Amino acid sequence: MVGTLIAFLIGAKTLLSNAKDEINKGLIDLNNYLHDVKFKLTPFQFQNFVNACKALKKVGATNEQLLFMIPQVAWETGHFKSPVSQTDNNLSGIKYYGQSGATKGTPAPKNEGDNYAHFNSYEDWAKDYLRILNRGKEHPIDATDLQTFASRLKANNYFGDSLENYLKGITVMQSMYKPYINAFVKFESLFNKINPVNIFK
Repeated sequence: MVGTLIAFLIGAKTLLSNAKDEINKGLIDLNNYLHDVKFKLTPFQFQNFVNACKALKKVGATNEQLLFMIPQVAWETGHFKSPVSQTDNNLSGIKYYGQSGATKGTPAPKNEGDNYAHFNSYEDWAKDYLRILNRGKEHPIDATDLQTFASRLKANNYFGDSLENYLKGITVMQSMYKPYINAFVKFESLFNKINPVNIFK
């Protein structure tokens, strides 16, 4: 009995050691993959970026849709700098208007008014984000290219800026974030096991 228990504990320790080695190797591979990316994110920005990717995938977004949505969130938040990204699990600064799945969160700046939405999880944020994107007759999340995505958002009155300016902004963001999105897709299983800020250690 004791011998069986010891053998089990040794086996479990070996499995944990192997898993740790696998994660460490994955972190090295990820660092090498991102080494030559010129646009650098801070640990805070990178953590928000990864949390957004993971949450959107959990609610059904495809890898292709990330290429539209992530640049759009980056554009709206100044590179994932939403002040309520961690206090309210709100990665894109969504306001609270009594919508399902959210409660009243942190007050927005006085010049904006209202309150930010507070979500219990990043997954709840992702669900509300997709709901907002898809309001109206057009369906931006079904777009197959960035211009159609932006055009449908404009048709749904999602933004007040000109289509030309908005498209230019998210196009720039797409070129900056594409290496990170590709890294997330390639190392998705690793990101599901670690805190993303660990790659900076």
